[in-house]
Amino acid sequence: MRNLKTLTLATIVLVGGAFGGATDRARAGSSGALCMLVEVLSIDCDPASPGDYSVTVSVTNTSGVDAEHVKILGPDTDLDGLPDYPFMPDTWNTSVPNGTTTLLTTTVQGVAGAVLCFELWLLDSSFAECCTDFICVDLPPCGDEPEFVRCDCNRDGSGDIGDAIFTLGLLFMGGTPSCADACDSNDDGSINIADVIYCLSILFTGGPPPPPPYPGCGPDPTPDALRCDSYPLCP
Repeated sequence: MRNLKTLTLATIVLVGGAFGGATDRARAGSSGALCMLVEVLSIDCDPASPGDYSVTVSVTNTSGVDAEHVKILGPDTDLDGLPDYPFMPDTWNTSVPNGTTTLLTTTVQGVAGAVLCFELWLLDSSFAECCTDFICVDLPPCGDEPEFVRCDCNRDGSGDIGDAIFTLGLLFMGGTPSCADACDSNDDGSINIADVIYCLSILFTGGPPPPPPYPGCGPDPTPDALRCDSYPLCP
């Protein structure tokens, strides 16, 4: 059995305006702006697979139209015609008559970053859209993840030329860093020459600060294959 961690509702924040549009819309003939009510009831995550979350929501149909199907869809920020992260399942053949509530659970895979955004669609028997709601949820890290400060590759508590030199040593002389995440200065999930350039640009050309966690301690908000086995300066 998987050891799942349930994120408390206190850590879940709903925000409007996802995908640059209204948070709720209804088709002509439905009840109008508030065509459904959505509540995120729980989010479970597997610490062994920190990019995957199980999401349970309650959906109340207030559209004035009986729905026969519900669909969930993630954003497509790169406009390639595919959602940035898949939901399984993404469609339920569940009858939701007007004025009733149903509970739905889905698993979202490969969430990048700490914000999960999705659309919920109510569809009629012909799969025509009755109503759409846009939702974003803040996702805290899954499990008891180690904390570190990004760009402090040598773990001396300061971001300076020593970190760039330390990273170059790893790249050209070999070795395994105690906190690989801290050496991933640009947070692209790998340690390479781009991290050295990123650190140097901060020091000498006024480049942008590293992605979080920076300048204070924190867990890595981006799922990747890098680890942080030891970073003594953070709890």
